[in-house]
Amino acid sequence: MVFKLQKKLKENEFTKDIPIIFLTAKADITDTAKGFELGANDYVTKPFQSPELLARVNTHLKLKFLMENLIQMNNIRNKFFSIIAHDLKNPFSGILGLAEMLAQDAEKLDVSEIKNTGEVMLKSAKILYELLENLLEWSRSQLGTIEFKQHPLHTKEYIEKAISIYTLKAEQKKISLRSFVSTDELVYADNYMLNTILRNLIGNAIKFTPENGIILVGATSCDNSMFIKFYVRDNGIGIPKEGQDKIFRLDTKYVRVGTNNEIGTGLGLILVKELVEKHGGTIWFESEEGKGTTFYFTLPKYEGQIESN
Repeated sequence: MVFKLQKKLKENEFTKDIPIIFLTAKADITDTAKGFELGANDYVTKPFQSPELLARVNTHLKLKFLMENLIQMNNIRNKFFSIIAHDLKNPFSGILGLAEMLAQDAEKLDVSEIKNTGEVMLKSAKILYELLENLLEWSRSQLGTIEFKQHPLHTKEYIEKAISIYTLKAEQKKISLRSFVSTDELVYADNYMLNTILRNLIGNAIKFTPENGIILVGATSCDNSMFIKFYVRDNGIGIPKEGQDKIFRLDTKYVRVGTNNEIGTGLGLILVKELVEKHGGTIWFESEEGKGTTFYFTLPKYEGQIESN
């Protein structure tokens, strides 16, 4: 009967990884071997001491936790190297190829050709820098080495600061980048992480919005809630339905090309999701292909008092 139950547990998708410890009056080597063959992790013979049984249970639970962590870290490592192998290779190849051409044929090129080559190299270098920045931040978040310190931050002031960083980039595509903050409440957030969240969302909006488009970055107080809702809204190309369930997933690569052929890696949104959730907030989006996308995320309000000097 015990072996039948054990077999059913191991065959069930939801219970197959639960550690099994036999508590038995039998010390027969045949029964013990059969139990281990069917997937048992340990056994204790009767009469038993409670401290011993509890110690073995705790040991196997810790082993299960460690094994799950190892599997997760292995998956992360594989994804990390996959990104490095594929996404870093392309812009590096482009830069190396163009640099080789300039080194060998510069005297044969006119000024306009050299200028165009330089612009392509600069574009590739920017893609490379953005990817490296996100890779480093994401790997630090996975390893738990990012220091998490929440502070009261002025919502309006912080959004306007984030927008100012991207004003020139938006102007280069003739995009109107505006802020709209309907709350004076303070957000309780990590300064570095909030900057990373806004940087990725605003950068994405610019990337996927055509010339003469509009991007609105705002925040509003959630009614009867301890959170402030932020949003980045664009009237760009939108996200196709087939890609909407993939953009926050690490196990599925989903890459789109921007309106000026900018290359995206998708890693930025995964990082954003992790940083928002680290604050206890949530992130979601609404999108319609050809009409635009709005990303929303919530962060906690600051409920304390600001000390005056």
